[in-house]
Parts: sequence; structure tokens; C-alpha cells
Amino acid sequence: MNIAINLPESIVAHALSTAAINHQTFDEYIKALILRDTQSSEVCAAQPSVAPEVSSLVAVLMEHPIGASPVTVEDLYKSLGPNVTKWSALSTNSRKALGREFAAAARASFEAAEIGNFCIVRTGRTVQNKGLYALRVK
Repeated sequence: MNIAINLPESIVAHALSTAAINHQTFDEYIKALILRDTQSSEVCAAQPSVAPEVSSLVAVLMEHPIGASPVTVEDLYKSLGPNVTKWSALSTNSRKALGREFAAAARASFEAAEIGNFCIVRTGRTVQNKGLYALRVK
């Protein structure tokens, strides 16, 4: 089925850029977003704002050592040590919000980094569609 929608140029440019980073075509990227958002078992009327706990946790994860080998947000979270809540005990919404916010923070970090500096970049996705991140030189 073909569908035509009008989108601002800035959104299309961002989607094309993100698709290229993820080694996807524009169509594959849009399909993945739609599938991700429509397969959610919880429906909400309005998008809630990000909880302060998620924002502060993302800040901690962004400062946590990460190597050249790709890791997921879950891997980073679990490497924080035994004093944090178990990953499996976090709600699905919290885990998803953490992943989204970490992805946004990584993008912002990359955009703010100067050429030659190290920054966290998304290197791909797992078969479970989790983002993979690694430290790279811009």
C-alpha cells in the first residue's frame, strides 16, 4: 500500500540521516518506527514527559565508560553495578524511555562534538531492535 503524507523538510532530513546511520533505507526506517509504535501493548492518549529519573540516569550512562565494541543501553545499565534496580524490574515504559532518551543524548553528543573528538554513536541494531552504541572518533 502506498501512502502520501506531507512532512516538514527538517523531519525528512532527520529521518534520512538516522536511516543512513542505521544502514537502512528511508522506507525501512519509517516501517520500523511504525511497527515499534503500533506494537506497543500500552496505549496512551498523550505522550508523557520524560521522568526526571530517566533523564538523570541517561546522564549517568552517557558518562559511563564505553569502549569500541558495540553495547546496548541494557548492557550499559547492567554495568553500573549491583546498587541499581535490576533491569528486569524496570517497567517496559521506563526501559523504552531510557533507550529513547539515551539515543537522543548520543545524537546530541555527536552533533556537539568537534571533528577528531570521541563521542558515542549508534552503530546499528540487534535482532531485537535494540540500539547498539560504541565510542568513535567524529
